[in-house]
Amino acid sequence: MTVLTQAMAAGTPGRLADDKQRPECGHWLGAERRYCREVDGVHRFLPGLRCPARTPRALQGLDEIPPGSGWPIHRTGVSR
Repeated sequence: MTVLTQAMAAGTPGRLADDKQRPECGHWLGAERRYCREVDGVHRFLPGLRCPARTPRALQGLDEIPPGSGWPIHRTGVSR
């Protein structure tokens, strides 16, 4: 077994979770030299899976954008 397959079999933190695992936060906590690995409220973002405390906006100190009605009407090509 290669080093890569050993790491994948061990469930390397920070990689995309497969169907058999609960998704976990893959944010690297540099000061603690470990991954966050929180499993509650994890969502997929461009940098990977993140818990609510480590979303891109949370790391900037900003509130999350509340969910809205969806795609703006001017972007759908539908005229009023």
